[in-house]
Amino acid sequence: MHVRWSANSEPDLAGYLVYRALAAGGAFTRLTSSPIAATDYLDAPAPDTLSAWYAVSAVDATGNESARSAPCASTSAAAESGRGTRARRTRTRAPSGPR
Repeated sequence: MHVRWSANSEPDLAGYLVYRALAAGGAFTRLTSSPIAATDYLDAPAPDTLSAWYAVSAVDATGNESARSAPCASTSAAAESGRGTRARRTRTRAPSGPR
């Protein structure tokens, strides 16, 4: 699964954390061990399910994590057409630092 999201414009952005759930309403597992700078993530190998849900959060320079984005469902295109997988975009904003 290749997941993409819109960039955050906060000046203190440290990166993004990516999460995945294997069932609608299921528990999310963090896929990235630390914040990543990129606005995309390749979940490889793809989970052995027909659908997965992804969410992204932003982390600021002091380690504050934003709320996760709304879950974004992805469906295995392999199940539909034999071509791989796809996911919709997610958007997130970094939290502001302590005031």
